[in-house]
Amino acid sequence: MDNNVRLLEKSDVCRTNFLHVQTFGQFLEMADYISGSTYNYGIVLEIEQQIVGYLIGQIVYESAEIFYIAVEPTFQGNGYAQKLVKSFIEKVEALTGEAITLEVRTDNLAAIALYQNSGFVQIGRRKNYYGIGQDACMMQYKI
Repeated sequence: MDNNVRLLEKSDVCRTNFLHVQTFGQFLEMADYISGSTYNYGIVLEIEQQIVGYLIGQIVYESAEIFYIAVEPTFQGNGYAQKLVKSFIEKVEALTGEAITLEVRTDNLAAIALYQNSGFVQIGRRKNYYGIGQDACMMQYKI
């Protein structure tokens, strides 16, 4: 299958909003992350010209942060999330970034493994970040 990672465009907003609600149960204003935004950054993964995943983050001078990453459930387990993370890392490196940070629920073992396999390390923990008893694992990738 032909797949491609590219910048989020205005025409992608409806599809990525749907995928975000499906994955996280909440709305996100994807239009804030389309190509050309000052610091906000969004990329999508297409397979056969269908968006099956996205990564939303921010790149501000030497630091960057991953906010959200999602892959359509029927396409999970094929390395597509890894491809999105790798693409983001490459962009930050090209802009002479120094580090990428993120928070992930401590019970989201699949996401933690994805980030560890991408070179991220745990740098801390935020108690009750996602609600009472739902801590966040703070992770960082050093460029």
